[in-house]
This record gives sequence, structure tokens and C-alpha cells, in this order.
Amino acid sequence: MCSSSHQTAAVVAMHHRQHAASGDSSSAAGGGGDALSGGDYNSTSADNGVDGSGPRRRLWSAQEDARLRMAVEKIGQQGWREVANLVRTRNALQCSQRWRKALSPLLVKGKWSRREDTQLRRLRQRYVDDWRTIATKISGRSTKQCRERWTKYLDPALKSGGWCVRMVLLLFVVVAVVVVVVVVVVVVVVIVVLFGRNQRTHEHPNG
Repeated sequence: MCSSSHQTAAVVAMHHRQHAASGDSSSAAGGGGDALSGGDYNSTSADNGVDGSGPRRRLWSAQEDARLRMAVEKIGQQGWREVANLVRTRNALQCSQRWRKALSPLLVKGKWSRREDTQLRRLRQRYVDDWRTIATKISGRSTKQCRERWTKYLDPALKSGGWCVRMVLLLFVVVAVVVVVVVVVVVVVVIVVLFGRNQRTHEHPNG
């Protein structure tokens, strides 16, 4: 009887140990996945090429940027999974996008040159809205830079739209001037007519 109770207790204890070990391994696997999946990512997700849905977005910190620079300097730009392992808080895709679109010393910032604008117009005619491909053809410019340069400054539709606005304003001014002239003419005519009647009244008071 006593031996049976001891055997039952041993089986229960073994079951608990196995369950605990299983839970620990699952947690470890989940933690490893989080380290690579990078659930937290830059709030400017459009720049980083990461889906911005969900409440866990956050900006890159200065410490993360520093770790990314050191990791790229050590590993290069071909092993983003290894780079992400060194950064620790971001995944491979986030590290790649952050480097290419924000931190790379090859990234050109500031005013566009005429040569770049000409190149962008030519590439836009060929690739239409494939901004990723267009950006690869313009050295130092990101996808976002190319897209915004076109949509905000170079798109011919902007000029035609501006011309339409100017035409409307010009037409409004012309119409206003015409109305003022017509009003002045009418007032002058009325004054002349009234003055003429007044003159005839004085010339023929009993007429």
C-alpha cells in the first residue's frame, strides 16, 4: 500500500517536471522568435518598409542606431540576420531598411540637382509607379525621396493644375473689371439722363 502511494507520487512529480520543462522550452523558442521578428518597429514604418499596423510601433533610438552602425561596419550589408542579432531589438528587414533609408553614408539628402530631376523624369516614364526600381537607378536617393520629389514637384499634372488656378483667378479679375466698367457706364448714363431732364425743366418751366 505504501509502495503504491510512493509510485503514484513519483509519477505525479515526473509529470510536473516534464510540463515545466516544456513550458521553459516554449518560452525560449518564443523569445528567440521575438528577437528576429522585431515586433517593435519604427513608427515611420513607410520609410522602413515594415507594416505599420498594430499598437507596438516605436521610433529607433540613438542606441539602436549606434548598434546598427557598428553591426554593419563589422558584418557588412549582406548578412542582415547577423546584423539584427547584434542590434538585438530589431529584425533583419528593419535593420536593412533603416540602414538604406536613414543611416547609410551613401544616402543623399537635401536639394535635388537638375541631373537627378532629369534622370527621375526619364525613369518615371519607363517604370511608372515602380518607385523601388526607380530608386535603385538614382544613386543615393531612397524610394520615398523619389516618390515625393515626383508627386510634389515634377509631376506635370501639378503644373497644369496650377495653370488652371491662375486662369480662374485671371478670369475672375477680368470679370470684376468688366462689371466695374459696366456699373460706371450705367451711372454716367443715368446722371446724363437726369441732368438732361433737369435742364429741359428749367428751360420750359410751364411746359
